[in-house]
Amino acid sequence: MIRWKLMAGFAPLPQLDGLSALVSGLSVRMEAALKELGERAALAAELTSSMNRRGLSAV
Repeated sequence: MIRWKLMAGFAPLPQLDGLSALVSGLSVRMEAALKELGERAALAAELTSSMNRRGLSAV
């Protein structure tokens, strides 16, 4: 519905503000999730590397 109003040039400012807030919130949540995923991947790589140095199997 908002897309049609934007294309027609009739979207009221409050709807655009709401859409902007939604996109901003999702962006912040995605950034936090990617940061956590990266931290977990780094820990997993460190653990695997540590096990390989000791001659242990990861499985």
